[in-house]
Amino acid sequence: MSDPVDVLIIGAGASGAAVAWSLAETKMHILCLEQGGWMNPATYPSTGRD
Repeated sequence: MSDPVDVLIIGAGASGAAVAWSLAETKMHILCLEQGGWMNPATYPSTGRD
């Protein structure tokens, strides 16, 4: 990957995901790195309580 980024977020836990979510509405180029594997959002319900 050789595209330039404005913000690099390491870790997509609670804090990293919140920062990525809030910056996604800007025109900045954001890269969020996470160690874990990809999880399909369709596997998990999105309307229930945590």
